[in-house]
Amino acid sequence: MARRYHPNFVRGAAGLGEARLRAIAKRANVAIAGKLDASELAAELLRALPDANELWSLLDTDDLERIGAALGLGTRARWRSKLSPTEFEALPFYKKPSYDQDVLDALLASGPAPEPAPRPPAKHKPSKAWPELASPAAWAKAERAAVARRLARAMPGCAAGKPLLAGAVELPRLRHHKLGIDFVAVPGGKLAMGLGTGEGRELAKAAAAAGEHAIAGAKEIAAAARPAHEVKVAPFAIAIAPLTRSQLVELGADVVDELPGDAARVAGPDAARAVAAAKLRLPSEAEWEWIARAGGTRSWLSGDRPPAVWAELHHRGETDPHPFAIEGLGWGAWVDDGWHANYRGAPAAGVAWQPCEWPVVARAGVLALWPWHGGELAMCHVAARHHDRTGAHCVRLVIDLPG
Repeated sequence: MARRYHPNFVRGAAGLGEARLRAIAKRANVAIAGKLDASELAAELLRALPDANELWSLLDTDDLERIGAALGLGTRARWRSKLSPTEFEALPFYKKPSYDQDVLDALLASGPAPEPAPRPPAKHKPSKAWPELASPAAWAKAERAAVARRLARAMPGCAAGKPLLAGAVELPRLRHHKLGIDFVAVPGGKLAMGLGTGEGRELAKAAAAAGEHAIAGAKEIAAAARPAHEVKVAPFAIAIAPLTRSQLVELGADVVDELPGDAARVAGPDAARAVAAAKLRLPSEAEWEWIARAGGTRSWLSGDRPPAVWAELHHRGETDPHPFAIEGLGWGAWVDDGWHANYRGAPAAGVAWQPCEWPVVARAGVLALWPWHGGELAMCHVAARHHDRTGAHCVRLVIDLPG
């Protein structure tokens, strides 16, 4: 579950100043390194505390007055109860309002995170410097090892991975020095994105055999993944695996839970924080689906295996190799697009469609629901997508190829 949003915490706690915040962090056994201003320290403290309400035990009366001033509540001497004198006196002593309580209530006020504001459309300049990666067909004819070495030399902060080529398609493998993450460069191409007529019939037939919950799930997917439309995806590099717990923590994210295979899940705001710290980006929905479809060669995350068999193998640690060497697709991931209830008006380029301040759209995630109860089958289709403002999903990073 996502952590609660505290709209006044950073502003109020920053009123304590850097020295006092560091002293409070030390008392709370919170290690905060680096040169940070008061607002940054307050944000780090909020992130580190298991519950924001724990702060009250670390504050003294002078602290509360400084916080009250920062939040515009005035000083203790000028505080007046909002109750009339008669109402105030009628209350038992343990229910009487106080300056300290008003300040704490204002500081620790919480609620669901607000709806993120849409960002302007992303500037998209697909690289034309790599004609060998323009399509799977072009890549099949390329001198793959030579292109992989040339690409590694051209990628800032990356080196050729080991092995140099990965997966059955033999894609260039890249190692990001600073992050310690392996990527593969994926050829672009034209994608029939969403649920076409033939796939719709196939999904409905599979769902009918699995029962009423699967039928309901298939109808939901069909509504959100239509109309099917052609998208042109430019070549890009994507992380072979989702970020692990240690990688997410290093990038400033608050991990919600860990999954088998070292993957971990975070809420949308933390995903945005981690991606920004890495100075990379999330995949667009079109890029994610291009990967899930292995360049248009499959309709199910499970490939040729029955979905339930595929899921059970994953939970036993026996996974089928993906043609692009991608790992853990079934655990799900945040993508960069804003939420749209269907694909009417979707862009023809494979870029994120009206992305929000933090991700609100997730793809896949069916493995995390094992053991299944029937309806999960439909979520194994590569076209499945859902809107999620409060849940947690994996983070998979993307690098644009150099021009």
